[in-house]
Amino acid sequence: MATFVNTANQQALGEQPDFMEVEVSIHCRGLKKLDLMSNSDPFCVVFLSDHSKERQQQQQRTGPALLNFSNSSRAIEIGRTEVVYDTQNPDFTATFKMQYHFEESQMLTVKVYDEDKKGSRSLNDHDYAGCVTVSLGEVMGSNGNTIAKKVLGGKGNQGMVCIRAEEVSTCADQIILQLAGANLKNKDGWFGTSDPFVTVSRMNEDGTWSLVWKSEVVMNNLSPKFKPAQIQVQKLCNGDYHRPLKFEFLDWDTDGSHDDMGYCETNLATIIEGVGKPAGRMAVQYKNKTHGSLVVMKADVFQVPTLTQFISGGMQMSLMVAIDFTGSNGSPMVPGTLHYLDPSGFPNQYQSAIGTIGSILQEYDSDKKFPIWGFGARLNGVVNHCFQIGPEPEVQGVRGLLEAYRGVFAQGITMSGPTLFSQILASAKQRAEQLARSTPNQQSYSVLLILTDGIINDMKQTIDQLFFEVSIPPSATPGQQMSVKSPEGHDIAFIVPTGCPPGGIVRLQY
Repeated sequence: MATFVNTANQQALGEQPDFMEVEVSIHCRGLKKLDLMSNSDPFCVVFLSDHSKERQQQQQRTGPALLNFSNSSRAIEIGRTEVVYDTQNPDFTATFKMQYHFEESQMLTVKVYDEDKKGSRSLNDHDYAGCVTVSLGEVMGSNGNTIAKKVLGGKGNQGMVCIRAEEVSTCADQIILQLAGANLKNKDGWFGTSDPFVTVSRMNEDGTWSLVWKSEVVMNNLSPKFKPAQIQVQKLCNGDYHRPLKFEFLDWDTDGSHDDMGYCETNLATIIEGVGKPAGRMAVQYKNKTHGSLVVMKADVFQVPTLTQFISGGMQMSLMVAIDFTGSNGSPMVPGTLHYLDPSGFPNQYQSAIGTIGSILQEYDSDKKFPIWGFGARLNGVVNHCFQIGPEPEVQGVRGLLEAYRGVFAQGITMSGPTLFSQILASAKQRAEQLARSTPNQQSYSVLLILTDGIINDMKQTIDQLFFEVSIPPSATPGQQMSVKSPEGHDIAFIVPTGCPPGGIVRLQY
């Protein structure tokens, strides 16, 4: 018999943080059609303007005596939903986690787009439908932590965007869930067979439901078997194993008007206990009658250790840094360019990035000794795409990184090109292999920090290098996203999920 503990409302004794982590979800209703011959393919882009962070950054730049407490702040994109095709009423499964500060003004802006160029990350390739702006405090203070706002930015009724926020529980559990249907109701008449998929929604405190997951479509099958899916328990039920869940079967249609095939309600505790038992087969209700069953084939709960837990367990961590010296950065002698060395000592963008990111990552490096490489510069008349910066193979701490960076300009380098990552990645791979061999009885985790102006000229070779053996532990910084362009102008997003374990590389999103 398994024992389940609801951690959603538990709080540790003692000092509490001055913020609350919340999860924001979005759905839209009645969006205006932007396509003449078909329904829209909407997605949303979420921006956050945080005045407190702007003031803090300004204080770091100018000092408290010169602070300007203006109401202006820069909106930062925090994420995008998936595209939901052929509908004016999308329910998005994507959610966005952020810190809610009760005493601060944090403005959320949700921009709605209709996808025109499939897969493109450039918003210029899609039709802009409008936006809503609301403070995070207004969402948290509304009934059920849910607020609906009219979409602004066009003529006539543009529809509504509904924003919901919920406090995030502390739950590291994940579940491998595999579902199936049996003898479902056919919605395609005598001469057709339905194309079912299943969705999962969790009940909110006000009795409404929020979509959290949906399966793939299985064509022409009334007893579909869906692929196993790995889902965070926090996303599924916010850590409450007894929270009501609704499983709905839908018959997929090309125009987005998916037909209801029935539903059943249960909770995660019941699902886990019922695997392989009669309780794992639940009746599907359609118009108050039973039409088929939901079958739980697998429900395996496990925990993915956090990076901090790996380090606490003795994992060896290693940081590597690579810096772009290609001509697109501009001459270091010209004010305003990325590598400009200000005689007053004011840091350029590369120095700021080294100091900010390096100071965070160095805390997890056991010996705080890092190799620092450059690429894309001409040395002694030859273009080099991976060269050592500084006289020693490693430098000590962030101070060493900054000193080596400033010193490289005394070597008489010339900005050149093209921008090639593959040699840097190959060197990182080699170093990670050496670290793994030198500590065979100890886990190792290598982070390669590439500082670049965002253009890649060897895209294929870079992608090939990113997918080397998973036994080699290089990774990228979890929770970060970097958008770059290929020489052909294609948008590429390099994404590493937060909590990515050692051996995880990146997911490429075209």
